[in-house]
Amino acid sequence: MSSPIREPFSLHQQCYILLLILCLFLVPLKTSPTPTTEAQALIRWKTSLVFQSSLLNSWALTKTSSLCEWNGITCHNGGSVTEITLTDMNLSGTLHQFDFTAFPNLTRFVLDHNNLNGKIPSAIATLSKLIFLDLSGNNFYDGIPPEIGKLSELGFLNLYANSLEGPVPYQIGSLQKVWFMDLGSNLLTSFDSSRFSSMPHLTHLSLSYNNFSGKFPPFIFKCKNLTYLDMSSNGFNDLFPDVMINLVRLEYLNLTSNEFRGPLPANLSKLASSKHLRIGANEFTGKIPDDIGLLSNLQILELHNNSLTGRIPASVGQLVMLERLDLHAAGLTSIIPSELGSCTNLTFMDLSLNSLAGIGNLKNLKLLDLSRERALGQIPHTIWNLTQLTMLNLFDNILGSIPREIGNLTALQTLDIGINELSGELPHTLSQLESLQDIHLVHQPFFQRVATGLCNDFFLEYFTTDGNNFFGSLRECLKNCSRLTTVGVQGNKLSGDISSALGVHPNLDYINLGRNQFSGELSQNWWDYKELTNFHMDGNENLRWLWLRLEVKNLKFLTLSSNKLTGSIPAELGYLTSMSRLNLSGNRLDGDIPSGLGKLTDLEVLDLSNNLLTGNIPTEVGDSARLAVLNLSNNILSGEIPSELGNLTSLQIYLDISHNALSGTIPRDLGNLILLEALDLSHNALSGQIPPTLSQMLSNPGLCGDAEGLPSCNPINPGERSTEHPKNTKRRKNLVIPIVVPIAGLLVIIIFVVGTMIFLRTTKGSREEFVSTKRSKSFESLAWEREGKFTFNDIVKGTDNFNDMYCIGKGEFGIIYKAMLQTGQVVAVKQLNVSNLSDILEISHRSFLNEIQILTDVRHKNIVKLYGFYSKKGCIYLVYDFVERGSLGKLLRKDAEGRQANLGHSD
Repeated sequence: MSSPIREPFSLHQQCYILLLILCLFLVPLKTSPTPTTEAQALIRWKTSLVFQSSLLNSWALTKTSSLCEWNGITCHNGGSVTEITLTDMNLSGTLHQFDFTAFPNLTRFVLDHNNLNGKIPSAIATLSKLIFLDLSGNNFYDGIPPEIGKLSELGFLNLYANSLEGPVPYQIGSLQKVWFMDLGSNLLTSFDSSRFSSMPHLTHLSLSYNNFSGKFPPFIFKCKNLTYLDMSSNGFNDLFPDVMINLVRLEYLNLTSNEFRGPLPANLSKLASSKHLRIGANEFTGKIPDDIGLLSNLQILELHNNSLTGRIPASVGQLVMLERLDLHAAGLTSIIPSELGSCTNLTFMDLSLNSLAGIGNLKNLKLLDLSRERALGQIPHTIWNLTQLTMLNLFDNILGSIPREIGNLTALQTLDIGINELSGELPHTLSQLESLQDIHLVHQPFFQRVATGLCNDFFLEYFTTDGNNFFGSLRECLKNCSRLTTVGVQGNKLSGDISSALGVHPNLDYINLGRNQFSGELSQNWWDYKELTNFHMDGNENLRWLWLRLEVKNLKFLTLSSNKLTGSIPAELGYLTSMSRLNLSGNRLDGDIPSGLGKLTDLEVLDLSNNLLTGNIPTEVGDSARLAVLNLSNNILSGEIPSELGNLTSLQIYLDISHNALSGTIPRDLGNLILLEALDLSHNALSGQIPPTLSQMLSNPGLCGDAEGLPSCNPINPGERSTEHPKNTKRRKNLVIPIVVPIAGLLVIIIFVVGTMIFLRTTKGSREEFVSTKRSKSFESLAWEREGKFTFNDIVKGTDNFNDMYCIGKGEFGIIYKAMLQTGQVVAVKQLNVSNLSDILEISHRSFLNEIQILTDVRHKNIVKLYGFYSKKGCIYLVYDFVERGSLGKLLRKDAEGRQANLGHSD
């Protein structure tokens, strides 16, 4: 039987088949990556970088066969790149030239702690297999690209410490596999809560150090697996959400430095898994819940800087795992419960700035801070039973005397009893503290000889007793302390032969013996202190000069002002090449200025004023390229002003060569000093025309120019003068050399001084708070930045105890200083005078403290960094980042010249 004949395809079917075949040809074929294509993509990106680390030298097209051996590159068995890890390689550039499509198998992309910038490309969404993304510690800006929400396999997302801004895109909520997300330290502002999905696998979430505000993001309450939540340093102003207790797995909660308000929830104890509970620096009110002791796993409890009331609950004694308790400035009253003695693991407790009394039986306590504890009064005798203490801070809160029982604290390493109203003498039992390293006795009414035997049995490293009434010799006190690194005894009545005040101290770094009554010669042995960087011996008046050799190659700061020293300046100073600040002012030094001072290339401050120096100003001074302050005033210098001073383009604070016998013309090169804020050439014998770049030079009768108070160099008749353009006349009237405090700075001072007056009035006579370099390692200051890289004592050193040479402005409310720290960092210090408080209302200072604390934590591109503040007998010191962007005053002067100054924007 014959098979049936197949009917031919109809025309319609034939067209349909042809269309299918055509579509198959149009579909692009997916090509698999090869080592060559991936290597080429990496090389193109490397080439686009502004700075390429030597660690990427292995990245080369000649080595494509060994791509998987390139530094930072990991491949799977097929040879395709699966991981790129370039942590902390100092890379600088963008991701704009990074071809994400070339790495379809990439699972790990880590570029943290570099200097990358620009936008995060939306093309990053093509990494469909990406599990781990870490771009933290860079400078990426603009918003978070919504396309990141397409990375469906992503489990780890870290964008910490960039400059990302704007809202968090709701598409991030689509990352259902993410378990770790850190968006902290950016400029993010909000969530679109209505569209933000829950993230069921999320265990770690950080939103700290941003600009969030308003209510608690509700999606967080749906993240039932959260164990870590950090929302600190924002502007959230919600009540403490009751639903928070549903996060039963939460171990770490940080809400510090926000504006959360209202009472703490009574059922706070239901957060039973909590180990760290940090909710300080908010506006919480009411009492600490009585059942807080049910948080049996709690290790850290911080409720400081709130407006709480009442007592510390006795149930706190049930927190047997507690290691750190910080309740300072929380508004608490009553007696410290003895049940705290059951917290056997407690090593740090700060109850300062409350109205508490009594100390429990805390046998294992190691760190105790009771500074500024208003109700403390006499030192509680039970403190002397805390034999495990390594740090004791009783700063500014106690009366009476130091008992001999202090000798029981044999483990003590740091003792601060500064700024109190103690009487009597220091007990001899101090010599029993064999572990003591740091002792701070600043600003006490002690009137006694310095205790002998301080160094008989222990190895003291840090000794500060400045601003007391100690008298007698230092010989028996410190001579045997071979481990000394810092000695600060300025502002006492110590006397005796200075040459025998110290012994052999190979680690000595800082000496300040200023403003005492020492006499004798500066010992040649002191220049054997190889580690010495700071030496201050100002204001003793009876010293003699003796420089036999100079071995202190690391010396950076030398202050010998106001000592009536005679003789010439030793040329050997020119060999101290690390010198940053040299102050020999206010003596009777004569002779020439050594030309070798020009070799001090790191010199920033040179003050030789108020001496009897003669001769010319050495031209070599112009070689000190980093000089910011030069003061040669009130000497007998002669000759012409060297044009080489125009090379000092870093001169910024002031140049003062007034009150000498200088002659000749003013060099035109001084016009190169475009950063200079104050110039004083007055009271010399200068003549000739003032360079057009300079202005008012008074008290030099031979000068002429277009400055107020000087005759014109080209006299014209009144008729001709009347035809002058009004703008030029206005410009001439505004030519002034000394630059006073900028108007903008004055406005800031006015704002802060009001808050400061309020604070000082309510604290009834605040006394000086002094923080030293070593103290900052152990003590938390009243209001200081969290990452404190320097201390108030560094600022005292950086301004030579607020010497006038560092003053850059004065106003009705106070003075502004420019402080150059040892690290090279420059900060602005505003000293506010607030002695008259009679017209200030009685308002709680706690809000002021909270504002200061918050400002120290703020990181925002439009806000000048505030590091903190300290109070000092009618003064407040506010410490800011120094911004070298001119001043409002300069803008106004430009406006007077007809140039429009846009004051509505910050450049």
